Amino acid sequence: MEELYRKYQGKTIKDDYGKNSKEFIDFANDMKKSMKINAAKYGLRLITFETGHYDMCGYFNIIYSKNSPSSIGGR
Repeated sequence: MEELYRKYQGKTIKDDYGKNSKEFIDFANDMKKSMKINAAKYGLRLITFETGHYDMCGYFNIIYSKNSPSSIGGR
Protein backbone atom coordinates (compact mmCIF):
# COMPACT_ATOMS: atom_id res chain seq x y z
CA MET A 1 0.00 0.00 0.00
CA GLU A 2 2.97 2.32 0.57
CA GLU A 3 3.87 2.08 -3.11
CA LEU A 4 0.33 3.09 -4.08
CA TYR A 5 0.45 5.94 -1.56
CA ARG A 6 3.77 7.22 -2.95
CA LYS A 7 2.51 6.98 -6.55
CA TYR A 8 -0.56 9.14 -5.90
CA GLN A 9 0.66 11.38 -3.06
CA GLY A 10 0.05 15.00 -4.03
CA LYS A 11 -1.78 14.17 -7.26
CA THR A 12 -5.22 15.48 -8.10
CA ILE A 13 -7.73 13.18 -9.73
CA LYS A 14 -9.69 15.00 -12.41
CA ASP A 15 -13.47 15.13 -12.07
CA ASP A 16 -15.36 14.47 -15.30
CA TYR A 17 -18.72 15.25 -13.65
CA GLY A 18 -21.13 12.55 -14.89
CA LYS A 19 -18.52 9.86 -15.47
CA ASN A 20 -15.34 8.66 -13.80
CA SER A 21 -12.21 10.26 -15.23
CA LYS A 22 -9.29 8.30 -16.69
CA GLU A 23 -7.24 9.34 -13.65
CA PHE A 24 -9.80 7.82 -11.29
CA ILE A 25 -10.05 4.62 -13.33
CA ASP A 26 -6.24 4.29 -13.31
CA PHE A 27 -6.20 4.88 -9.55
CA ALA A 28 -8.98 2.33 -8.97
CA ASN A 29 -7.12 -0.28 -11.04
CA ASP A 30 -3.92 0.34 -9.07
CA MET A 31 -5.89 0.15 -5.81
CA LYS A 32 -7.40 -3.20 -6.82
CA LYS A 33 -3.96 -4.64 -7.65
CA SER A 34 -2.56 -3.37 -4.36
CA MET A 35 -5.50 -4.76 -2.37
CA LYS A 36 -5.05 -8.21 -3.96
CA ILE A 37 -1.33 -8.31 -3.22
CA ASN A 38 -1.64 -7.04 0.35
CA ALA A 39 -4.66 -9.19 1.20
CA ALA A 40 -2.71 -12.34 0.29
CA LYS A 41 -0.06 -11.38 2.85
CA TYR A 42 -2.72 -11.74 5.55
CA GLY A 43 -4.38 -14.90 4.29
CA LEU A 44 -7.21 -13.07 2.56
CA ARG A 45 -8.51 -13.10 -1.00
CA LEU A 46 -10.17 -10.16 -2.71
CA ILE A 47 -13.40 -11.63 -4.07
CA THR A 48 -15.18 -8.49 -5.26
CA PHE A 49 -13.97 -5.02 -6.12
CA GLU A 50 -16.51 -2.40 -7.14
CA THR A 51 -16.26 1.19 -8.24
CA GLY A 52 -18.96 3.79 -8.18
CA HIS A 53 -18.90 7.47 -8.95
CA TYR A 54 -15.55 8.29 -7.36
CA ASP A 55 -15.76 5.61 -4.68
CA MET A 56 -14.54 2.02 -4.37
CA CYS A 57 -15.09 -0.95 -2.12
CA GLY A 58 -13.75 -4.46 -1.83
CA TYR A 59 -14.90 -7.64 -0.16
CA PHE A 60 -12.54 -10.32 1.13
CA ASN A 61 -12.64 -14.00 2.07
CA ILE A 62 -10.32 -15.81 4.43
CA ILE A 63 -8.15 -18.35 2.65
CA TYR A 64 -8.33 -21.68 4.44
CA SER A 65 -5.81 -24.43 3.91
CA LYS A 66 -6.89 -28.04 4.31
CA ASN A 67 -4.33 -28.61 7.06
CA SER A 68 -5.12 -25.66 9.30
CA PRO A 69 -8.16 -25.49 11.58
CA SER A 70 -10.41 -22.48 11.34
CA SER A 71 -11.77 -20.54 14.23
CA ILE A 72 -14.89 -19.87 12.16
CA GLY A 73 -17.18 -22.85 11.74
CA GLY A 74 -14.46 -25.49 12.00
CA ARG A 75 -13.73 -25.57 8.26
